[in-house]
Amino acid sequence: MLQLAAVIFDFDGVVLDSETPEFESHRRIYERCGVALTVDEWCDQIGAWTEGKDERWATQLRERSTSAPETVAYHAEKGSSWKSCHASQCAAFATCSIR
Repeated sequence: MLQLAAVIFDFDGVVLDSETPEFESHRRIYERCGVALTVDEWCDQIGAWTEGKDERWATQLRERSTSAPETVAYHAEKGSSWKSCHASQCAAFATCSIR
């Protein structure tokens, strides 16, 4: 049986950056639809939760592009992209030696 020597709690960004994969997953969809999502736009909402926050980026993209996916497809694509971005970050972290 594997015995744990330590447990690490990551308070959203202390150990692993969660903001970059989140931004990157949205940015990729925007780019695929021919629309830019800038860092400045993104930074305006960091740390602020508002009602409908999850729908903001999908709605904004539909307003700016005729090739934007519907909400359900947008979130499915975003989730897949997020997992890909986050997995590469986690893989890089797993190769580090913490002492």
